[in-house]
Amino acid sequence: MQQNDIGTGLLTSERAMTTTPAVVNGTANATTTYEGGSGYVINWITNSVHNGRKIRGRTFIVPATGQSFSADGTISPATQTSAQTAAAALMNDTATELSVWSRFWDTAKPPNQTGGSLTPVTGVLVPDRAAQLRTRRS
Repeated sequence: MQQNDIGTGLLTSERAMTTTPAVVNGTANATTTYEGGSGYVINWITNSVHNGRKIRGRTFIVPATGQSFSADGTISPATQTSAQTAAAALMNDTATELSVWSRFWDTAKPPNQTGGSLTPVTGVLVPDRAAQLRTRRS
C-alpha cells in the first residue's frame, strides 16, 4: 500500500498489505467479447470547491463487454444501474474512506503544483454515455 503526501502528491512510504483482498469473479466467461478501449465512467462528486471549480473524480471502467452497451451506443440501463448501485455501496461503506485527491496549481508558466486536497466523496453518478480511453503512443 502506498502513502502519498497530500500537499504534493509525492510518495512518502510504502507498506505491505496485511490482509489479501478476496478474489472477485466477474460474470463474463472467457469467450465473452469486449470493446477494447471502450467502457463507461463513474463520476465521484464532492462538496468542495477550489478556485471556483467543483472538486470531483472519475473512475474509468474499461474495457466493458459488448453487452454493456445499448444499440444506440450508450450504456445499457442494466449496466448503468448495476454500476451506480455498486459505486453507491462503495461510497456508503463505513469501513471505507472514499476520497478524491486534487492537485492545486499556480498560474505561472509553466504551472507549478502548489498543494493538494483530499476531499470525501459525497455523491456518485454513472452517466448514460460511453467512455473512451485513448493511447498516448503513436
